[in-house]
Amino acid sequence: MTETQLKQIKLAAFGACNKYGPDGALGGAYTNAIKLFQEKVMGVDPDGVETPQVTNAIDDMYRNDFVDNMPCKCGRCPGFGNGAKEGEYRDGKPHIEAYYQYEYPSISLMTQWASFGIAAMFPEGKWYLTCGYRCHEDNKIHGRSSTNHMGKAIDICPIAYESGEPRAEYCDYVRKELVAMGTFQNGWAESNKLALEPSKIAPTWVHLDCRQFARKHILAAMG
Repeated sequence: MTETQLKQIKLAAFGACNKYGPDGALGGAYTNAIKLFQEKVMGVDPDGVETPQVTNAIDDMYRNDFVDNMPCKCGRCPGFGNGAKEGEYRDGKPHIEAYYQYEYPSISLMTQWASFGIAAMFPEGKWYLTCGYRCHEDNKIHGRSSTNHMGKAIDICPIAYESGEPRAEYCDYVRKELVAMGTFQNGWAESNKLALEPSKIAPTWVHLDCRQFARKHILAAMG
């Protein structure tokens, strides 16, 4: 991974990776991401210039508490799967990333930094990470068949809001804001764009993933 790719990845929540993935080209999308970051996180008039102050503020989004809770909880893998099922897809399903069964060796940095970005944009939520990596062994234990959490997805929850309707309303608000910014999609219709699970699937938390990105972009963002 190059330095410019990492710059894009850190601003994934602000649209820097969308359309072309972390390709290392710091063009208009990156400048727009800087502007959105300045507006939504720094609270300053956006000019798109990456000063040392902007760079430091971007790095300050990093969440150790999120990262510490990302490893799989199954107790049967080292934390990020065993590299199982490379090249395999769920039986009877299309050969697309949503059904790719490979246990990626980590959670994509695009997804990680996107979760940091959401927490930074909506600090009143006082977010914590509820679900990071899940390997096939963890799925067996809990009777699941999903593959999103094998390196592509994260779930975060706003603990500042009571469970039930208040939390659901706030999560809906956050999703709508992210979609209105153009940096996320609700569902999985578009390629190479970060995705949010709709409220009917994730009512009181925010699930975000990079499963709509080309595999080369997912692999490039594995760290």
